[in-house]
Amino acid sequence: MPYSEEKIKVPRFNEASGFYTTKKRSNIMSRIRGKNTNPEMRFRRALWKAGVRYRVDSKLLPGKPDVSIKKYKLAIFIDGEFWHGYNWDQRKPKLKTNRKFGYLR
Repeated sequence: MPYSEEKIKVPRFNEASGFYTTKKRSNIMSRIRGKNTNPEMRFRRALWKAGVRYRVDSKLLPGKPDVSIKKYKLAIFIDGEFWHGYNWDQRKPKLKTNRKFGYLR
């Protein structure tokens, strides 16, 4: 039974539109480092130079902090600006849903 309505046109996800193939996307995402990032390494070098001894990515602590100092009962999370707050002052007013979240930061 043929339909009288026109078929829906589905947009094509191609690189020209800003989308990547699965293989290329996988390659890009594999380059995002979760450990030993530049800010982490700088911070750890500064701690070591100051004589502070620490543990890295301790699985025994909740949240798995980047650096933990047992002597001071201190857990440190080093979040990069890209994921956590890049241009936050400009992006905060544009929040459409969960507006309370924008004012918790």
